[in-house]
Amino acid sequence: MIDSSLTLDISSETLGSTVVVRVAGDVDMRSAPEFERALMEAMYRLVPPSALVADLTGVEFIGSHGLAVLLRLHLRCAGTGRRFLVVADRRVVLRPMELTSLRTALTVLPTLVDALAEHVA
Repeated sequence: MIDSSLTLDISSETLGSTVVVRVAGDVDMRSAPEFERALMEAMYRLVPPSALVADLTGVEFIGSHGLAVLLRLHLRCAGTGRRFLVVADRRVVLRPMELTSLRTALTVLPTLVDALAEHVA
């Protein structure tokens, strides 16, 4: 059995009223539960109308399980008065979002600076 921690590196930090969860590696069927757990823990640390930012600039692969996690977090945040923003600038992440139309449902920005500015705006 392959340990998902070998394919995924997750860290988080609080910047003002925003929690940023940085993800690097592969978000696939094995690592999606860890990915979702980290995002959920970060979301519960927020007081509305704060924002949760998923920084995916270090992601090498995202599969359908990872995309489903993003959609669930978007819906949970929206339902609780929190914002959910995704930072992605690589084709390996953006292309699956485009093919599934997920990119139109989420707020996807190319840099963390853009995401932090979007939350303040």
